[in-house]
Amino acid sequence: MKRFITFLWLIPLFLGTAFATKYTITSPGMVFSPSTLTARVGDTILFAVSATHTATQVSQNTWNSNGTTVLPGGFDYNPGNHEYVIKPSDVGTIYYICVPHVTMGMKGRIFVEDALGVEPAVAATAQLKVFPTLTTEGETLTIEFPEAKLIQVEILNMLGVKISSLETNDSKVLIPVTFGRGAYFVRASVNNKTYIKKFVVN
Repeated sequence: MKRFITFLWLIPLFLGTAFATKYTITSPGMVFSPSTLTARVGDTILFAVSATHTATQVSQNTWNSNGTTVLPGGFDYNPGNHEYVIKPSDVGTIYYICVPHVTMGMKGRIFVEDALGVEPAVAATAQLKVFPTLTTEGETLTIEFPEAKLIQVEILNMLGVKISSLETNDSKVLIPVTFGRGAYFVRASVNNKTYIKKFVVN
């Protein structure tokens, strides 16, 4: 039994190394391409930064306000090719900008999942309320957050595949249940923190 439990614990580490993917983000003109990307722990991001640009990691608040303050401990790449390996502490959303051109909209995001495709909560899930947690197709799922702020809400299936997503400033979101039977996750990202709640469709 002890060996079996240890094996289960090692599965995410194995998947994160055996199935790691390498992505490339370029900077043609005044944009990052792609500007949004979903990656997993263990994946490598190659930032191909062209002349006059940077790829600088910032907080969500700095990203939203078009600021240029580097996230403490974050990356700050000048022109050239730079590889960044996604770490477990990156689970959630990585926000980055081009410092000279952020006010022109040159920004990007990397949505980071764990090696199994569903990010674990990195903060107390008590702040996220989802009900009913046992529902049926045709009903309405209610998602509540303590206060209104920019929140990215996603619905994921058990394989980590995104079913739907939206961004909202409302503290309460109503989502029609139009997907089939099974277990799902609500993933809400706000202020560099991620909150997860599970619900089931009968």
